[in-house]
Formats: sequence, C-alpha cells, structure tokens
Amino acid sequence: MNILKISYIYRLANKLVTGNLKQKIFFMHVPKCGGTSISRAIRSSYGFGKTQGSNFFFQLDASASLRAAKILGYKELEFFENLLIYNMSISSRKYIDGHFVYSEKAFKEFGDEWKFVTLLRHPVSKWFSKYFFNRYKKGSHYKLDCDFETYIESKTGIAEGSDYVRCLTGSNLLHDSNLERAVEQAIRNLNNFTVIGVLEKINLFVRDFERQFGTKLFIEHLRSNPLPKIKQEEQITNRIKQRVEEICQPDIEVYKAVLERIKI
Repeated sequence: MNILKISYIYRLANKLVTGNLKQKIFFMHVPKCGGTSISRAIRSSYGFGKTQGSNFFFQLDASASLRAAKILGYKELEFFENLLIYNMSISSRKYIDGHFVYSEKAFKEFGDEWKFVTLLRHPVSKWFSKYFFNRYKKGSHYKLDCDFETYIESKTGIAEGSDYVRCLTGSNLLHDSNLERAVEQAIRNLNNFTVIGVLEKINLFVRDFERQFGTKLFIEHLRSNPLPKIKQEEQITNRIKQRVEEICQPDIEVYKAVLERIKI
C-alpha cells in the first residue's frame, strides 16, 4: 500500500470517528519529534466545519516569528512567550501549536483553562535527525552548511544536546554552572503537562491522550528527512555517535523521566 493511500485512510478514519474534542490544548511542538503528524491528528479531533477557522486554531510560523522578533528588537523566546500568552487570551481559541517553549507565566495564568501536551524523542536520534534535516533541506531557514566534524563541537551543536531542557524551562543557551539545576527544573515542569509521551512509544501517547480527552488520535506519517536513512548511517561513525551521546546527557535525563512517567 503506497503512502498516498495510507494518508487517505487515516484522514477518512479521522472524519468518521473524531470531532468531539472540546478541551483547549496547547501542543508544544519540539522540532524533529513527530510533532507535525501529531498536530494534524489533534486538529482533526476537533471536527470539520466552522471550528477549522483561524479563530479556533493558531499555529506558530517559526520563520515569520523570528523575523518579527528581530525587527522589534525582542529576544526570540520572549517574543514567542508573548505570542503564546496573547493567543491563550483569545476566548475563541481552541488549539495552539508550534515551536514554543514552556512558559511558567502561561501555565500560572491559563493552566486551568488550557491543557499542555508535548511529545519527545530519544535525544540522540533527535540530534541526528535535526542535523541531517537542516543540512540537506532546500530552504534557507536554519540551514546548515557544515559537516559533522565542525557542527558537533560548535556552540549550536552542543546546545542541541540540552534542547529539551531549554524547551521545558524557557531558558536561553544554558551554562555549565546552572545546567544541573535547569535539568531538575525541566523534570519538575513535566508535571504541568496533561499528556506527554515519546515518539518511540507513540502507542502510549495515543492511549494517554484518549484517556484524558476521550478522543482517539489517528496519526499519519507526514514528513521525512531529505537524506535517506541509509545515507545518514554512512556518515555516523562510532566516535561521532559516542560524542553525540555525551552532548545529549542533559536531555537524556529528561527523556528518562518521561519514560518513568508513561509507565503508569
């Protein structure tokens, strides 16, 4: 069965059995963790018709938002937080998603009204996926023009190993002096998410989402990496993999905490 037929079946299933989701949901879309597929499945669960309008849904355009933040002189995370709180303040909004980070202000003000949801992925797999995606994609947004040897020891490459910590604390590039404390805070903030899961156990995420919201998600695979898997593996030596594992230790601690939570 080809990809187009599979996609059609998933969309048909969504039309037939979903459409009863009422709860307001903020989906924190962490890059390269399967978020595009999850977002479409959640949106479909609200039903078809008038609730598909822009008054009901907001999706962050990362490229446009970065440009706007630069023009206005805002720090990236500060501007994104402003957009999140603004959209949560709109009474007709039902669903928000995008590459936001966790906001303590948003949770304190809207935690009773909005449910926070996110999906993670094993940090090492995510690190490689994001590198290959940005290295070989056609667009210029966040495009990389350097090889492993350069990127793996760059400021950006190393920071990518604590991306979950940043997303879950709202912190900018973390320093070694407070990294341990930031990891602990990120793990505590997991408790403020109504549903959280990992890509490797997507069935448990679907299970928990249905338990919480009474709606079953039908997830189709939408995006693929521009470089085939076999071509990626040719570039990943044992030394490179070991170094990435070292870099990703902060996020691995967060990932392990999520695995412990979803065992329930």
